[in-house]
Amino acid sequence: MKYGIPIGLFLVLLASLAAWWRPSLPHRDAQQFPTGQTVGTEVQNASEEAHARHQVAAPGLRSAAAGDASATPLRGADANGPSGAQAQVALGDSYLTGSGVKPDPEKAAYWYRQAADQGDVTAQLRLGQLYEQGTGVAQDLDEAFHWYGMAADQGDAAAQANVGDLYEFGPGIRSNKAAVHYYRLAAAQGYREAQADLGRMYELGKGVAPDPAQAFLWYSRAADQGDALAAKSRDRMRRQLSPAQLGEAD
Repeated sequence: MKYGIPIGLFLVLLASLAAWWRPSLPHRDAQQFPTGQTVGTEVQNASEEAHARHQVAAPGLRSAAAGDASATPLRGADANGPSGAQAQVALGDSYLTGSGVKPDPEKAAYWYRQAADQGDVTAQLRLGQLYEQGTGVAQDLDEAFHWYGMAADQGDAAAQANVGDLYEFGPGIRSNKAAVHYYRLAAAQGYREAQADLGRMYELGKGVAPDPAQAFLWYSRAADQGDALAAKSRDRMRRQLSPAQLGEAD
Protein backbone atom coordinates (compact mmCIF):
# COMPACT_ATOMS: atom_id res chain seq x y z
CA MET A 1 0.00 0.00 0.00
CA LYS A 2 1.18 3.54 -0.83
CA TYR A 3 0.47 4.97 2.62
CA GLY A 4 1.02 1.83 4.69
CA ILE A 5 3.24 1.79 7.75
CA PRO A 6 5.80 -0.98 7.96
CA ILE A 7 4.82 -3.53 10.62
CA GLY A 8 8.19 -3.25 12.38
CA LEU A 9 7.88 0.51 12.79
CA PHE A 10 4.31 0.13 14.03
CA LEU A 11 5.38 -2.27 16.80
CA VAL A 12 8.17 0.09 17.91
CA LEU A 13 5.70 2.96 18.18
CA LEU A 14 3.25 0.79 20.14
CA ALA A 15 5.92 -0.24 22.67
CA SER A 16 6.99 3.37 23.19
CA LEU A 17 3.40 4.39 23.81
CA ALA A 18 2.92 1.64 26.41
CA ALA A 19 6.07 2.70 28.26
CA TRP A 20 4.90 6.29 28.32
CA TRP A 21 1.53 5.37 29.92
CA ARG A 22 2.95 2.94 32.57
CA PRO A 23 2.36 4.45 36.02
CA SER A 24 5.52 4.85 38.09
CA LEU A 25 5.64 3.07 41.46
CA PRO A 26 6.25 5.26 44.54
CA HIS A 27 9.71 5.06 46.08
CA ARG A 28 9.67 3.07 49.36
CA ASP A 29 12.24 4.23 51.88
CA ALA A 30 13.74 1.31 53.74
CA GLN A 31 13.92 3.48 56.87
CA GLN A 32 10.19 4.11 56.68
CA PHE A 33 9.28 0.43 56.81
CA PRO A 34 11.57 -1.37 59.28
CA THR A 35 11.85 -5.10 59.10
CA GLY A 36 10.04 -7.32 61.55
CA GLN A 37 13.30 -7.94 63.37
CA THR A 38 13.82 -4.23 63.91
CA VAL A 39 10.25 -3.74 65.15
CA GLY A 40 10.68 -6.63 67.59
CA THR A 41 13.89 -5.11 68.92
CA GLU A 42 12.22 -1.75 69.43
CA VAL A 43 9.33 -3.31 71.37
CA GLN A 44 11.74 -5.32 73.49
CA ASN A 45 13.82 -2.24 74.29
CA ALA A 46 10.69 -0.30 75.23
CA SER A 47 9.60 -3.10 77.53
CA GLU A 48 12.99 -3.22 79.21
CA GLU A 49 12.98 0.55 79.69
CA ALA A 50 9.51 0.43 81.22
CA HIS A 51 10.62 -2.39 83.51
CA ALA A 52 13.65 -0.39 84.59
CA ARG A 53 11.49 2.64 85.33
CA HIS A 54 9.07 0.71 87.53
CA GLN A 55 11.45 -1.77 89.09
CA VAL A 56 11.82 -1.33 92.83
CA ALA A 57 15.09 -2.17 94.49
CA ALA A 58 15.02 -5.36 96.52
CA PRO A 59 14.39 -4.49 100.15
CA GLY A 60 17.32 -4.92 102.49
CA LEU A 61 19.96 -3.71 100.02
CA ARG A 62 20.89 -0.45 101.73
CA SER A 63 22.76 2.30 99.96
CA ALA A 64 25.99 3.71 101.36
CA ALA A 65 24.09 6.82 102.41
CA ALA A 66 21.55 4.76 104.32
CA GLY A 67 24.34 2.75 105.88
CA ASP A 68 25.89 5.92 107.26
CA ALA A 69 22.62 7.24 108.66
CA SER A 70 23.49 6.16 112.19
CA ALA A 71 26.45 8.59 112.18
CA THR A 72 23.99 11.51 112.23
CA PRO A 73 22.23 11.81 115.61
CA LEU A 74 18.50 12.27 115.49
CA ARG A 75 17.04 15.54 116.72
CA GLY A 76 16.88 15.88 120.48
CA ALA A 77 19.17 12.95 121.29
CA ASP A 78 20.85 12.98 124.69
CA ALA A 79 24.54 13.80 124.47
CA ASN A 80 25.58 11.96 127.65
CA GLY A 81 23.53 8.80 127.49
CA PRO A 82 24.49 5.20 128.22
CA SER A 83 26.97 3.39 126.01
CA GLY A 84 25.88 -0.18 126.75
CA ALA A 85 23.39 -1.72 124.32
CA GLN A 86 21.02 -3.05 126.99
CA ALA A 87 20.85 0.33 128.72
CA GLN A 88 20.29 2.03 125.36
CA VAL A 89 17.38 -0.32 124.60
CA ALA A 90 15.90 0.37 128.04
CA LEU A 91 16.20 4.11 127.46
CA GLY A 92 14.61 3.73 124.04
CA ASP A 93 11.73 1.80 125.61
CA SER A 94 11.25 4.56 128.17
CA TYR A 95 11.08 7.26 125.50
CA LEU A 96 8.75 5.16 123.36
CA THR A 97 6.27 4.37 126.15
CA GLY A 98 6.73 7.50 128.25
CA SER A 99 7.86 5.50 131.25
CA GLY A 100 9.54 7.98 133.63
CA VAL A 101 10.14 10.50 130.82
CA LYS A 102 8.10 12.50 128.37
CA PRO A 103 7.27 10.31 125.37
CA ASP A 104 9.58 11.07 122.46
CA PRO A 105 9.58 8.53 119.57
CA GLU A 106 12.52 10.30 117.89
CA LYS A 107 14.72 9.84 120.94
CA ALA A 108 13.51 6.25 121.18
CA ALA A 109 14.58 5.65 117.58
CA TYR A 110 17.95 7.26 118.28
CA TRP A 111 18.74 5.00 121.21
CA TYR A 112 17.47 1.90 119.48
CA ARG A 113 19.79 2.68 116.59
CA GLN A 114 22.79 3.06 118.93
CA ALA A 115 22.10 -0.37 120.35
CA ALA A 116 21.19 -1.90 116.99
CA ASP A 117 24.50 -0.80 115.53
CA GLN A 118 26.17 -2.77 118.31
CA GLY A 119 24.28 -5.89 117.22
CA ASP A 120 21.59 -5.93 119.89
CA VAL A 121 18.80 -8.09 118.49
CA THR A 122 16.01 -6.46 120.52
CA ALA A 123 17.05 -3.00 119.32
CA GLN A 124 17.17 -4.24 115.72
CA LEU A 125 13.63 -5.60 116.02
CA ARG A 126 12.35 -2.40 117.66
CA LEU A 127 14.02 -0.20 115.05
CA GLY A 128 12.51 -2.28 112.27
CA GLN A 129 9.07 -1.79 113.81
CA LEU A 130 9.55 1.98 114.03
CA TYR A 131 10.56 2.17 110.37
CA GLU A 132 7.68 -0.03 109.31
CA GLN A 133 5.16 2.09 111.23
CA GLY A 134 6.80 5.46 110.60
CA THR A 135 7.06 6.14 114.35
CA GLY A 136 9.81 8.55 115.35
CA VAL A 137 11.32 8.21 111.86
CA ALA A 138 10.09 8.60 108.31
CA GLN A 139 8.37 5.40 107.24
CA ASP A 140 10.82 3.34 105.20
CA LEU A 141 10.03 -0.30 104.51
CA ASP A 142 13.48 -0.90 103.04
CA GLU A 143 15.00 0.18 106.36
CA ALA A 144 12.44 -1.93 108.22
CA PHE A 145 13.43 -4.93 106.11
CA HIS A 146 17.10 -4.28 106.82
CA TRP A 147 16.74 -4.20 110.59
CA TYR A 148 14.28 -7.08 110.69
CA GLY A 149 16.73 -9.04 108.58
CA MET A 150 19.57 -8.30 110.98
CA ALA A 151 17.51 -9.58 113.90
CA ALA A 152 16.21 -12.55 111.91
CA ASP A 153 19.77 -13.61 111.11
CA GLN A 154 20.35 -13.78 114.85
CA GLY A 155 17.39 -16.13 115.23
CA ASP A 156 14.73 -13.72 116.51
CA ALA A 157 11.37 -15.36 115.75
CA ALA A 158 9.34 -12.14 115.65
CA ALA A 159 11.81 -10.61 113.20
CA GLN A 160 11.72 -13.73 111.06
CA ALA A 161 7.92 -13.53 110.90
CA ASN A 162 8.10 -9.84 109.99
CA VAL A 163 10.58 -10.55 107.19
CA GLY A 164 8.13 -13.17 105.93
CA ASP A 165 5.35 -10.58 105.97
CA LEU A 166 7.41 -8.13 103.93
CA TYR A 167 8.30 -10.81 101.39
CA GLU A 168 4.64 -11.73 101.05
CA PHE A 169 2.97 -8.32 101.17
CA GLY A 170 5.65 -5.62 101.09
CA PRO A 171 6.91 -3.48 98.22
CA GLY A 172 9.74 -4.40 95.93
CA ILE A 173 10.49 -7.93 94.89
CA ARG A 174 7.92 -10.23 96.44
CA SER A 175 8.57 -13.91 96.97
CA ASN A 176 6.08 -16.31 98.49
CA LYS A 177 8.79 -18.97 98.69
CA ALA A 178 10.99 -16.65 100.74
CA ALA A 179 7.99 -15.77 102.91
CA VAL A 180 7.38 -19.47 103.59
CA HIS A 181 11.05 -19.92 104.50
CA TYR A 182 10.97 -17.20 107.13
CA TYR A 183 7.54 -18.20 108.46
CA ARG A 184 8.86 -21.71 108.86
CA LEU A 185 11.93 -20.51 110.79
CA ALA A 186 9.73 -18.60 113.21
CA ALA A 187 7.06 -21.32 113.41
CA ALA A 188 9.68 -23.92 114.30
CA GLN A 189 10.52 -21.78 117.34
CA GLY A 190 6.88 -21.86 118.42
CA TYR A 191 6.03 -18.34 117.27
CA ARG A 192 2.24 -18.45 117.13
CA GLU A 193 1.63 -15.86 114.42
CA ALA A 194 4.12 -17.53 112.09
CA GLN A 195 2.48 -20.91 112.68
CA ALA A 196 -0.85 -19.46 111.58
CA ASP A 197 0.82 -17.80 108.59
CA LEU A 198 2.45 -21.06 107.56
CA GLY A 199 -0.89 -22.83 107.80
CA ARG A 200 -2.42 -20.20 105.53
CA MET A 201 0.37 -20.60 102.98
CA TYR A 202 -0.20 -24.36 102.86
CA GLU A 203 -3.96 -23.92 102.59
CA LEU A 204 -3.72 -21.43 99.72
CA GLY A 205 -0.71 -22.98 98.01
CA LYS A 206 1.36 -19.79 98.23
CA GLY A 207 5.06 -20.55 97.91
CA VAL A 208 4.36 -24.26 98.48
CA ALA A 209 2.13 -26.91 96.96
CA PRO A 210 -1.35 -26.87 98.54
CA ASP A 211 -1.37 -29.33 101.43
CA PRO A 212 -4.49 -29.46 103.65
CA ALA A 213 -2.77 -31.80 106.13
CA GLN A 214 0.14 -29.39 106.66
CA ALA A 215 -2.27 -26.47 106.85
CA PHE A 216 -4.21 -28.34 109.55
CA LEU A 217 -1.00 -29.11 111.42
CA TRP A 218 0.24 -25.52 111.61
CA TYR A 219 -3.20 -24.06 112.28
CA SER A 220 -3.51 -26.55 115.14
CA ARG A 221 -0.21 -25.50 116.68
CA ALA A 222 -1.22 -21.84 116.57
CA ALA A 223 -4.66 -22.68 117.95
CA ASP A 224 -3.11 -24.60 120.83
CA GLN A 225 -1.42 -21.33 121.81
CA GLY A 226 -4.72 -19.48 121.91
CA ASP A 227 -5.05 -18.13 118.36
CA ALA A 228 -8.84 -18.03 117.89
CA LEU A 229 -8.71 -17.36 114.14
CA ALA A 230 -6.27 -20.23 113.66
CA ALA A 231 -8.67 -22.46 115.58
CA LYS A 232 -11.45 -21.66 113.11
CA SER A 233 -9.09 -22.36 110.21
CA ARG A 234 -8.04 -25.64 111.85
CA ASP A 235 -11.67 -26.74 112.11
CA ARG A 236 -12.25 -25.81 108.48
CA MET A 237 -9.28 -27.89 107.36
CA ARG A 238 -10.36 -30.82 109.55
CA ARG A 239 -13.54 -31.16 107.49
CA GLN A 240 -11.43 -31.61 104.36
CA LEU A 241 -9.26 -34.42 105.71
CA SER A 242 -9.84 -38.13 106.01
CA PRO A 243 -9.29 -39.92 109.36
CA ALA A 244 -6.00 -41.28 107.99
CA GLN A 245 -4.80 -37.79 107.00
CA LEU A 246 -5.78 -36.43 110.40
CA GLY A 247 -3.76 -39.18 112.02
CA GLU A 248 -0.70 -38.25 109.94
CA ALA A 249 -1.14 -34.55 110.75
CA ASP A 250 -1.23 -35.29 114.46
